[in-house]
Amino acid sequence: MSSSVAFRWNIGDVSLEGYEALRLSVWGAFNTFGPRASYVIGVGTIPVETARLRIGTLPRECRLHAESLALPAFLEGHLSGPLAERVMWKLAPRMFPDRFEVMISNECILWSMPRAMRTWLESLEGGYLVAQNSRVGLRGLPPGVDPRSDLQSSLAKMVELPPSQLDEDALFNALSWRKRPHLIDLEDVNVYSPSTLRRLGRCGSHFSGLNASIDARAAWRIVRRDLHERVGIEPMGSATSAWGVLVGETSHPIVHRLAS
Repeated sequence: MSSSVAFRWNIGDVSLEGYEALRLSVWGAFNTFGPRASYVIGVGTIPVETARLRIGTLPRECRLHAESLALPAFLEGHLSGPLAERVMWKLAPRMFPDRFEVMISNECILWSMPRAMRTWLESLEGGYLVAQNSRVGLRGLPPGVDPRSDLQSSLAKMVELPPSQLDEDALFNALSWRKRPHLIDLEDVNVYSPSTLRRLGRCGSHFSGLNASIDARAAWRIVRRDLHERVGIEPMGSATSAWGVLVGETSHPIVHRLAS
């Protein structure tokens, strides 16, 4: 099963907490799926080496590369204003078209496999993988499916997108429901919120706003050690690292629990 799945992240010039979350997200996926799966991080707006320094130690199987995600050309003329300037990572060109490809936000951390993901990976139906809560940054594409091509076909007869679909999540979810999606349960992967829900999901959580929000970053510090324990790695605490300087911690070793 693990050899048939690939994970993709996209990162830019975000907060240090956002980079710590990315490190946890990668290790969480790796400790769940092991070295036979593929792991790729696309880096935009900053040099790859700068991103590598901010992230810290990663599995040797994970590779970083420069990536520039622009608005798909076929959406030009359908979107206007700020929406036309957004980077649509959920609609990025596929890197692993022959595998189950999971696009996951750096703010989304898994420490075990959701039931719907296991069913999806064992399925022969070719549906999408989405979360019941559309704010969870995790989307899965089955082998042989091109969401950009599907969306382009749907837009061929439209001059302008309706207001209800002027959003990347809405576009992707509309495609997902056309192909009978596998839904990740709200209790398996939830959205952790400092104002409404201070509880982690059974298998993972999405920390919305962590890349930029001061409130989300403050709440992150409350749960970060718990998250490291669940994922199975030690926090980055070196006084010489960017994160160590930020939190003022002393140095301690980085020990990873590798998947068997």
